[in-house]
Amino acid sequence: MIDRETATRADRRLTNRLAAAKLRFIVACIEDIDFAARRGIDRRNTLQLAQGPG
Repeated sequence: MIDRETATRADRRLTNRLAAAKLRFIVACIEDIDFAARRGIDRRNTLQLAQGPG
């Protein structure tokens, strides 16, 4: 019961933060990044960050 409450609160916090961020592309994903554009985005570093810790 406590785990469910903790998860619900975390989901609510995330939902509120995403709404406050006013993201332009709601359904964007890592595969949609255009690395060919000259933005200074390092492909290797970005993909490593996308995999998360571990």
